[in-house]
Amino acid sequence: MNKSSFLKYARCLVLFFMMLWSSLFVYSQGDNWHITRYSSLNGLSTNDVTDMKQDDNGYLWLATSNGICRYDGYNFLNFHPTDSYGLYDNHIARLEIDRKNHLLWTFSFSGSVGCFHLSLGKFIDYLQDAKAKKKYQKHQVWSHGIVLYDNKSGVRIINFDGKNFLYKDFTYERGTLPGKQILSIVEDSFDNFWIVTDKGVCRASISGKVSLVGPKKKVLASQLFNGIFYVFYEDNTIGIYRRANLLKSIVCSRIFGMQKVVAVNFMANHKWFIYGDVASLVFDLKSLSISKNDMQIPAIKKTYQDKEYVVVSDNKGCVYVFSNGKFKLKKNLFEQVSPAITYNYRVWVSKHLDGSLYIATAGNGLFVFNPKTNSIAPVSITSDNTVMPSKLLGGLFCDKDGNIWTSLEYAGLYKIYHSSICTKLILPLPHTAGDRANNIRLLHSVGNGKVLVSTKDKMLFLYDESDNSIRSFKEYPANVYAYLKDRKGRVWVATRGSGFWINRQHYKKKDFKLLKVGNIYDFVEDNYGRVWIATFGDGLLLATTSSKGKVTFSKYLSDGQGESDIRDLLIDSNGWLWIATNKGFFVIDAKKKKISKKDFINYSKQNGSFRDEEVISLFQDSKSNIWIGSYGKGVAFTKLPRDYKRIKFNWITKQNGLLNNNVRSILEDRKGNVWIASDEGINCLNKFNEYMDNYVDPNHILNNIYSENSAIVLSDGDLLYGTTQGLVRIKYREQTYKNNKQLIPRIVDMDVNGETIFRSSRDWVKCLLAGEKILLQPNENTVTFYFSNLDFSKKMLYRFYLEGIDKKWESQSVANSATYKNLSPGVYRFHVETLVGINKWSPEQVLTIEVAHPWWSLWWIKALFLLLIFTIIALLSRMLYNNFKLREKIKVERQFMEFRLNFFSQMAHEFRTPLAIIKSAMDCLKDANTLYDAKASIKVANRGSDRLAKLVNNLLLFRKVNTGDIKLNVEQYDIIADLRQLYLDFRPMAEVKGQEMLFVPFERKYQMLYDREKIETIVYNLLSNAIKYSTTPKGVIELRVECDAKQELLSIFIKDSGMGLTEEQEKTLFQPYMHGNVSQGGMGLGLYMSKQLAVLHHAELTYHKPEEGQIGATFVLTLPNSLGAYAKEEYKSGITGSLKKQTTESPLFQNTVGVALNMETIFVVEDDPDLLVQIKQILSVYFKVVGYSNGKEAFEQICKQKPALVISDVMLPEMDGFCLSRSIKSNAELAHVKVILLTALDGEENRLKGIQAAADDYFVKPCSVQLLVARCFKLIEQKHKQKCSLTSSEDKEEVKERRLITSPVDKVFMEKVTTIVYAHLSEADFSVDQLCDLLGVGRTTTFNRIKELFGMTPNEYIREERLQTAAKMLLEGDKNIAEISLCVGFSDPSYFNRRFKARFGVAPSKYGR
Repeated sequence: MNKSSFLKYARCLVLFFMMLWSSLFVYSQGDNWHITRYSSLNGLSTNDVTDMKQDDNGYLWLATSNGICRYDGYNFLNFHPTDSYGLYDNHIARLEIDRKNHLLWTFSFSGSVGCFHLSLGKFIDYLQDAKAKKKYQKHQVWSHGIVLYDNKSGVRIINFDGKNFLYKDFTYERGTLPGKQILSIVEDSFDNFWIVTDKGVCRASISGKVSLVGPKKKVLASQLFNGIFYVFYEDNTIGIYRRANLLKSIVCSRIFGMQKVVAVNFMANHKWFIYGDVASLVFDLKSLSISKNDMQIPAIKKTYQDKEYVVVSDNKGCVYVFSNGKFKLKKNLFEQVSPAITYNYRVWVSKHLDGSLYIATAGNGLFVFNPKTNSIAPVSITSDNTVMPSKLLGGLFCDKDGNIWTSLEYAGLYKIYHSSICTKLILPLPHTAGDRANNIRLLHSVGNGKVLVSTKDKMLFLYDESDNSIRSFKEYPANVYAYLKDRKGRVWVATRGSGFWINRQHYKKKDFKLLKVGNIYDFVEDNYGRVWIATFGDGLLLATTSSKGKVTFSKYLSDGQGESDIRDLLIDSNGWLWIATNKGFFVIDAKKKKISKKDFINYSKQNGSFRDEEVISLFQDSKSNIWIGSYGKGVAFTKLPRDYKRIKFNWITKQNGLLNNNVRSILEDRKGNVWIASDEGINCLNKFNEYMDNYVDPNHILNNIYSENSAIVLSDGDLLYGTTQGLVRIKYREQTYKNNKQLIPRIVDMDVNGETIFRSSRDWVKCLLAGEKILLQPNENTVTFYFSNLDFSKKMLYRFYLEGIDKKWESQSVANSATYKNLSPGVYRFHVETLVGINKWSPEQVLTIEVAHPWWSLWWIKALFLLLIFTIIALLSRMLYNNFKLREKIKVERQFMEFRLNFFSQMAHEFRTPLAIIKSAMDCLKDANTLYDAKASIKVANRGSDRLAKLVNNLLLFRKVNTGDIKLNVEQYDIIADLRQLYLDFRPMAEVKGQEMLFVPFERKYQMLYDREKIETIVYNLLSNAIKYSTTPKGVIELRVECDAKQELLSIFIKDSGMGLTEEQEKTLFQPYMHGNVSQGGMGLGLYMSKQLAVLHHAELTYHKPEEGQIGATFVLTLPNSLGAYAKEEYKSGITGSLKKQTTESPLFQNTVGVALNMETIFVVEDDPDLLVQIKQILSVYFKVVGYSNGKEAFEQICKQKPALVISDVMLPEMDGFCLSRSIKSNAELAHVKVILLTALDGEENRLKGIQAAADDYFVKPCSVQLLVARCFKLIEQKHKQKCSLTSSEDKEEVKERRLITSPVDKVFMEKVTTIVYAHLSEADFSVDQLCDLLGVGRTTTFNRIKELFGMTPNEYIREERLQTAAKMLLEGDKNIAEISLCVGFSDPSYFNRRFKARFGVAPSKYGR
């Protein structure tokens, strides 16, 4: 066997085995079910959906565990009720729609009730009374509202008149109900309610009137029918009532048994069906007779009831279906389902538009009851694109479009719907999916249910439509594109690239001169038996067979430019030939025997008679319409023309619902529907309403690319299509139920400036839902309209325009929103329509909006402006001036408010300082082992208390000045003596700040009338300010007293050495909170109170600017000095003229302790003199203390002297404490200096500032003296340790000796030890025992004290002193090493050398070199 024969044999063998698998086919969709899932990703507020309802407008409302949602087919809009509406949680369990009143009632799992107004688009408070809000577990909608009830809260009837809610409560406790347990409530035609309880029936009205109906017996069942109320009691009697009157009482025969429980009862066909625990009864309403029903049902609950059906379920998973009172079937829906997942066998029932009942189960999926077959079957959903992850359903609803909605626990919402198109995918070669072996190019019916199929793998297959099997038929050298069996029985086979065959004769380009390309696309036979041959590249061939059987050929349309590229041929019922080319299409009368070039009529884009150049497919339907499929422009259709030279076309494109404008094939099914296949799926044009249905395979993308002109109708009416990935068999199931809903788009929402109107407090939603005009403000000029036809089955095409902006309808699209930005003021009308058929549009929906004009654009405003323009010009200058004054006033007011706030915060600071002085003095006194001068501490404490009293008096005085509740007490005193005392009080404070203070009186003594308290307060404030603001080094503060020549006026001058006042400060000089020390931490009341007190004293307080070239500020207080200056009531009664004893003792004391215990220096920076002296007194016992009152000056000295520790106040002149700390820590040379901030500013914010300023600690005044001293010791010790870690070994030993001394006793002891050791340094045998004897202290005590104070044992200390002295002597160089060793007590020079080298790291001979 040669190689070619072997390969041919192997190929045939492979094809044989493939034939065995050819009966296998793949379902694209197992049936016509489709599923769409919605979740929080789609806009749901949560994936937990518990109930579904559809309102009259078509919106779908969902109850969720996070409020309610509205779905319009595109978007979810979420609403969350609040407590003010009577709903205490968002976990909604059920929904009920009051369609008459347009209300949606929500019921939570906890029993709370909410009311959503559908016409207003928001929750409303239906009770207006928080005390009236209760929780109810059951409800029932009635004609004017809703009835709420349960066994705990009784019955509440709520009536809504369109505007207001009225309610009446009926409870057993109030005596308005015969029993506690509410069994049922029924409304009659008179708006009365029959309330059935466990102890009888009552009839209630909304007015609150209640009447008992019948005896107080337990009711087992009840029904209302035609205004007559039927009651079945526990004693097996039936009571018949009209209104509240008994019409008849019927006793059931004992043969039926005594019923104790009625599981379910209902009425149908004038019969009352009662299913009890003993027997099932039927009560005939006409004959009033009772009969027994053989159907026995256990304890069950009613699940669903309408005019025709009643569905009940039991506690074992069985459902019972009744139709018009007749039992239909019983079905266990939970067979082979574990009870653990059934949720008590819960089921939900909803009626579909086709009359069937769908039943959802909590554990076993979805079922359907078929009324035609009286059977219940599970709904098998095999949609590949969406999978139901569980059978644990949580609700069920069938909407007006026939969609089935259900939910899964925490898995979202599912829409289940029928697709009218059911498809089946068949692969010729299943195991080679994805390559050209399954790419279909030709479908041709050969009879007997067989279809010839060619693929682009050069193979021919034979498809059997009866069983969907397919087998290999033949192989050609090229891909087969067309097949024809003519009237003479000859078989014509067209190929791409290899010419064509007539029976066995092969016409190929090599031997056939008319073929240059050899691509044959189609055959068609005319009435004369001639065969027209479409070639792609060689034009149109006409084959004519003579009577002798000879075939001759003619050639047409071969001029190129697209006309020679022919794809499809069609001979219509008039005998005209239609030719699809790449130059539009041509028509010619094929009835002519002689054909010439001029007989061809061209319709193309070039001559403007057709939209497209590339025509793919041609088809004539049963209604004599010619369909022309193009590549890129959609499909055109026209009635069979009478005049082929003037053909008019209608077009269908993507804008009309076509999936894609690249049309591949066109076909008509047996029902008259036209199918249009394209590159992205297939469309079906319904023959009745001309609506475009479509199908897209979501799982097999290649199956949506349909092959060119590869489509046929099978014998059973199914359609068979070729695609790039196998065959698709389509069964079209038309809708068996009628949906009479007219598709009209609704404007469902609107965004204004990017925010939905449903979140607005305006009445926009009401206007939108009512179709009324929506009024917008001028700045609300960006709007988005959202619209939907509320058809949840399919997405529709819309078109719209905004009247006033758009001049024509916008292009059709599936988009359901339109946005318009920056609308000018005016009235606009938004129009929207939806496509309901081919070029048929629904009635338009219109919404009017009006963007208001700005007030300044109104015509009368413009006229007013023109009228007043001259007046405005005249008044403009004054207006500008007034505006300027107003701005200045506002500015001052803001400053005033700021200063006022600072005043209250700074009051605490002012109080803290004297408190700190008093507390520190007291801490010194209460220390039993105090080292401080007690007398000084007491005087400082007195000084602090005086300052505190002064502050309190100032505040009280400030209040009296503001309220006017202050009087003069004029008495005769020596004013010079009083002023001298103030001078003596303030002089030490001036000296602390480096200022010289002078007192210049005009006399040594001078008696005059004045109020001592008021004048002292004025002068005190002026002197205090003078000291605070004197910043010039070595400046002078002068207190001068003068009297005029007539002795009528006495003037007191206070002059400082500060910077003076600016012009802005002068304007508000004597206003409260504006000056003083507010900006620096003071209260800002001094000058204000001084001015007010001067006015009260009939005096004058003025400010004098410094002369040019000078600095400082001068305040002058001018007092009257005459008897007639004061009124009688202003004199103090019993004037004695006695003066209080004056004292000249200075408030500032010096440290009386003596020399500090340690040599470390501490800087204290504090602007308060008393507190500065107090801190210096406390710390000077232990350290050298230097005080400063200015932050900038202190920092300069710190840089020079480098103290061990700085204790600083925060509020300081020129440089505050925070800035001082940062400056110290940021200086590399000062980084070792420790900083403690001691301030009256408390709070986390100020502490944080201290930390950010790198302060080592932060104390708030008043603080503990012991804590402050202890912290100073610790920080200085830390400084020594840090320095030790950074120094050499020699320096470390030196640092090791620096122990801080905490008491004078320790210092005396250390000096005594040092003196003794140094005196016996040359004695080699000097021992610790001798040291103890000389100290007069025991050995143990000596050891412990030396260890504690020197940080080493006595022997180590003696040796250290010897070596240190030796090192000094070596550096002096006066003696040799041997002499030095003897001088320091080392008798052995070699031992001295070893110890010295061990201590200093070098031998004595090399030390210091």
